[in-house]
Amino acid sequence: MHQDEAVTAVRDGEEQAVLATLSALLEALSDRDGDAIRKILMPEGVSAHVRDGKVFHVRFEDLPDRWTAGTMRAEERIREPLVRVDENIAVVWVAYDVYVDGEPRHWGTNIISFCKLDGSWRISGIADNGRPGARPAAP
Repeated sequence: MHQDEAVTAVRDGEEQAVLATLSALLEALSDRDGDAIRKILMPEGVSAHVRDGKVFHVRFEDLPDRWTAGTMRAEERIREPLVRVDENIAVVWVAYDVYVDGEPRHWGTNIISFCKLDGSWRISGIADNGRPGARPAAP
């Protein structure tokens, strides 16, 4: 294996590990599993959400309870993630659609930052924009 191939293999493996962490978060959200969410999010992290031209922030320490409250079933579906990794930091830029009890609730883009700590990827920050309803069909 040439050095370029070795670097690519490591990078691809780390990209898959980052995506696996994101998938675990989405599964925990769907399962309403606050403990699993807490293991993935760095407690000192924050999420920034843009809705209707306004930004609001939520501390990660508050997200598990916020995401698991109530009885509605939430599911976030992602597509076409763009992953970038540099040693122990990573970012994912990804389109998402959120469904609540099977109905489209909102859609947009997530930008999710990660840090690798003790061999595991953890989410350190989230920024997203959201638009109500179902994603419009592509022209």
